[in-house]
Amino acid sequence: MATSIFAAPELSDSDAVRLLDGQLDAVRVLPLGPFSVLNEMGGQADVENRTISHNEYLCYKAFEKAGVLSIKDDPEFREYLANKKFSWGNYSQQLMGVENKIIVVVTPDGDRLAKSSGITQREGILYLKDAVFRVDKVVKNEVRQIGVDDYRLIMASYSAQWVPEIKRAQEFAGAPVSERMKLIALLKFDPFKSAWITVTIDKAAQDSEFTTNNVARVLASHH
Repeated sequence: MATSIFAAPELSDSDAVRLLDGQLDAVRVLPLGPFSVLNEMGGQADVENRTISHNEYLCYKAFEKAGVLSIKDDPEFREYLANKKFSWGNYSQQLMGVENKIIVVVTPDGDRLAKSSGITQREGILYLKDAVFRVDKVVKNEVRQIGVDDYRLIMASYSAQWVPEIKRAQEFAGAPVSERMKLIALLKFDPFKSAWITVTIDKAAQDSEFTTNNVARVLASHH
């Protein structure tokens, strides 16, 4: 009976950098068109049903200030709120938690950003590239084995070159971005493809604590 010894797959720091570099880029998705803005009484917002939360509305306003979007109030609902034109339909929606109705359109600057991003656009949705990310240094590259599966726990620092309009929008939204970042990534080796696959990643500014625990949660679920 023949036997074979399977060696754990290798992953050098430089290979980890190349793998993660291609997976850090993020795409900003901004649906366009008419929306009803819901307050706390309005229940769960659903973009597909043309409803957004008040916080999502504030995010849209931040992108408007950054010059990417233009937001217009629905004229009929605006007149209703100003007590100029009563409508039973608007009255009923207001009772159900609709605080405003808006129409979101892309500006010429937003259209320019979309074209320069290289991302295929769809009707009614604006896709933007947030930044260009580059891994600077791997500070931990640890082998983990769970059952018959081989994993790697990677900790690294990386830099972010933010698109100026995205950076301004984040600042207007009260969530400024950092150019110096850090990550924890969990990779799993697929022996059938002979490739490392990213399972999950946690990201944070280098001077901040991680606000997610995706890697820890996945590891804990296997014990």
